[in-house]
Amino acid sequence: MKILIVEDDHTIAAGLEYTLQQEQYETIICSDFQSAETLIELNLEQFDSSYSHFISD
Repeated sequence: MKILIVEDDHTIAAGLEYTLQQEQYETIICSDFQSAETLIELNLEQFDSSYSHFISD
């Protein structure tokens, strides 16, 4: 499963990423909503078919 994490605190983002990867999740981290939105828009087909969870701060 793939998870997009939107978190502006680097320490929290790194902790989430590490923990989720230990559970075999693929992760992408964005530091703000605007960059996440751009990433999703540029890769909408990929996100529609393969990402089922979005974590936002």
